[in-house]
Amino acid sequence: MRRFVKCNKVISASFVVSFAIIALYIFSLKKIEWFPYAGEWFNVLFQLSIGFVINFIFYVTQVYIPRQNLTRQANRCIQERIQNVVDKMDDIFRRIVEKYDGKYDKCCMTREKLLDVLHKMKINDRINVVVASRAFAVHLNESSYFTVREWIITRLEFVEHDIDCIFKYYSFFVTPDLMFVLEKILKSPMHKNFARTILQSPGDLSFEKCDEDIFFTPYFDLMKELESLKEQYQ
Repeated sequence: MRRFVKCNKVISASFVVSFAIIALYIFSLKKIEWFPYAGEWFNVLFQLSIGFVINFIFYVTQVYIPRQNLTRQANRCIQERIQNVVDKMDDIFRRIVEKYDGKYDKCCMTREKLLDVLHKMKINDRINVVVASRAFAVHLNESSYFTVREWIITRLEFVEHDIDCIFKYYSFFVTPDLMFVLEKILKSPMHKNFARTILQSPGDLSFEKCDEDIFFTPYFDLMKELESLKEQYQ
């Protein structure tokens, strides 16, 4: 009720005024006119108020309530999509940090730690995740596991797919804040440069001479920013 009044201040105030006019009209039916032709003027206001109240009830029951139900359903879907995007972004850091640092705690990640992991990373190293299409029934070998290159590329593809679904299916319900962050993610160096240029280069690559982390740290910050926006869709 409070949300409705807050979002529809004018029509809510008009409903209160119309209801008051109707009550006053009924109360004053057997009263003496306050001034000449007051009854006729009051009758006109009464008819207008009745019309407004009927239209107000129609709007609430046929437009506002169904729209709110639709919004709640869409918000749940958007919230799930946001969580999927956050999980895929987090998967990148989790597996790579576990590979080169041994322990991953999202709450304790710092710019220095991410830069250190980037220095240690080699894109053809194997991480401890099996590629489903390479999992043979008899045994697993080194080639059965994702390389760092493959892992990052596949996670970023999942991120782009889920963001595309949010824009495609729920664009009407996306807030400007969420749209801004999603666009920043898609245009980030991780997607534009790292995945499409650097990771496409043949051979093994090392980042130990990088003085600044323009990939992991900004992307990690975007992940946390996106996660905080999920609360808008409760």
